[in-house]
Amino acid sequence: MSLTVTRNYRATIIFDTRGYDEPVETLIEKITTILTSAGADVKKVNNVGYKDFVVGATKRHAGDIFVTYDFASGADVPEVLREKTRLDKTVMRLQVNRR
Repeated sequence: MSLTVTRNYRATIIFDTRGYDEPVETLIEKITTILTSAGADVKKVNNVGYKDFVVGATKRHAGDIFVTYDFASGADVPEVLREKTRLDKTVMRLQVNRR
């Protein structure tokens, strides 16, 4: 008998859209696809929009797009998300918190 514990998570992603010509919705859908293929139940996606960084990396890159994902999944899905986005140049930062 296998017992799977479902937990609620919130992933906050800062996208790096410098040089990205397509709409931001394609990036949002790509992350949603990664989550659902890993077995997560995506409850809510909130495109917070463009926000300035408190400490800018460079003067030419003072802010970017912030998106939050609320999802329910097993304990392994946050690590799968980190691994799948690790080398993605459009994902600047990823933070996953248990809710």
